[in-house]
Amino acid sequence: MQRRTILAGLAALPLLATIRPGFAQETAETIATSGGDIGIHPVMHASLALSFGDEVFYVDPAENSFEGLPAPTAIFITHAHGDHYNEANLVTLAGAAVPIYVNEDVFSKLPEALKSRATAMKNGDSATVNGIAVDAIPAYNITEDRKQYHPQGVGNGYVFTFADKKVYVAGDTEDIPEIGR
Repeated sequence: MQRRTILAGLAALPLLATIRPGFAQETAETIATSGGDIGIHPVMHASLALSFGDEVFYVDPAENSFEGLPAPTAIFITHAHGDHYNEANLVTLAGAAVPIYVNEDVFSKLPEALKSRATAMKNGDSATVNGIAVDAIPAYNITEDRKQYHPQGVGNGYVFTFADKKVYVAGDTEDIPEIGR
């Protein structure tokens, strides 16, 4: 499997350039921190799980391929496109009690049964989720012919702080000025 490296916060993280179905059941990439290992479990396309101690965060669970992974303790969605947000999968994966963190656009589309435990985060918002700091940062296109797909001020990227390491999940974005600040 081909690998590439990108910068995420201050650490270079190995990411899979091609993710195949069923990868969730294989060994996760790990990053050592002062508080234990972070597990990065790619699922499909934009869907992944991050594990840290007892916490399991699902990100963009549009794909229904989380089989073999522990149940989520929180779910994060970057934006409303179908390859990042799938209402039926979200209802199934969130069960009756899992907290959900989304951008404002996704919040407006959530079924009423999920809104009571969902938190809308706009660009610049911060939260502490089960003891883990999470920052919502902008995710948007700057190329003129792509701005219509990911306009500024709508989508989120998320920066998770696990002990002394940060993991950046970009969502759909280009090389915007806010990255690296």
